Amino acid sequence: MNISPEEAARALEEVERTRRRTLRNAPPLFPSWYLVAIWAGVAVVQFSTEVLTGPVAWAGVLLTAAGYAAFMVKFFRDVSRWPMRPHRSLIDPMVWVAFGAWLVGGIVAGYALIAAFSAAGLAYPRTTASCCLLLVVAVTAPLLPRWMATRNARTAERRREGAAAPAPDDR
Repeated sequence: MNISPEEAARALEEVERTRRRTLRNAPPLFPSWYLVAIWAGVAVVQFSTEVLTGPVAWAGVLLTAAGYAAFMVKFFRDVSRWPMRPHRSLIDPMVWVAFGAWLVGGIVAGYALIAAFSAAGLAYPRTTASCCLLLVVAVTAPLLPRWMATRNARTAERRREGAAAPAPDDR
C-alpha cells in the first residue's frame, strides 16, 4: 500500500485534530458534586456534635458516616462509567497542586472562622464556620474540576507542540 506524503500529512493532521478535541472535551478528573457532598458531611458532623446532644448527636454522626459510604460508592460508579479519562501521563501535576491549595485554603479558612466566631462569642462557631465554607465550596467546586481538565488539555497540547517542533541543527 502506497500513501503519498500529502495523504500521510492529512491523516496525521486529522489524528492530531481528533486528539486535541478529545482532550478539550475530556470529563473532569472528578465530579464537582463530590466536593460539595464531603463538605456538607463536615457541616452535618459539626452540627451533630456541637448543637445536638445524646443519642440524637450519635444518630447524626452515624447517618453522616452512612452518607459518606453511599457517596463513595456513587463516586466510584460514576467515575468508572465515564467513557474516557486522561492517562496519568497527560495530567499536569500543577492541577493537583492547585487542588491541594484550594483544599488547604478551605481548611485554614475554616479554622480561622472558628477562631473568629469563638472570639466573637457566637453560640455555635464550628457549625457556623462549616456552613459558611459549605457555601464557598458550593460556589467554587463546580469550577475547580472543569479548570483542572482545561489546564490538562492545554498542557498536553503544549507538550505535543514542543515535541513536534523541529530539532535545532547542531552544525
